[in-house]
Amino acid sequence: RPVAVRGPEDRARADAPIRIGIGLGGKHEFTSAVRTLAERVESGELDPDEIDDEHVEGHLVFPSEPDLVIKTGAERLSDFMIWQSVYSELYFTDINWRDFRKRDFLRAVREYCNRSRRYGR
Repeated sequence: RPVAVRGPEDRARADAPIRIGIGLGGKHEFTSAVRTLAERVESGELDPDEIDDEHVEGHLVFPSEPDLVIKTGAERLSDFMIWQSVYSELYFTDINWRDFRKRDFLRAVREYCNRSRRYGR
């Protein structure tokens, strides 16, 4: 399966089934999306009244809501994927990214498969 890896300075969309964000802050990603929308409004390409969720999502590096967010190295999201992870299942592990192996990934997926999705309920 294709994998999209994005870092802090990336602005290209990650449209692969498996997406990996390394050092990517949600505040930076969101600010960049808002700045791009503001530029489009200023140039006359976009009417401010037309801006909705889809416009914002269309300018994010990770454009869709992931089913599973695996957070390595700590039990907090900080500002990681602040827009997209609202209904995602979260999996935290103390293992640092550089030590994260295939078996750790499979463990996270197995736990995800055993969960009942609540979508914020």
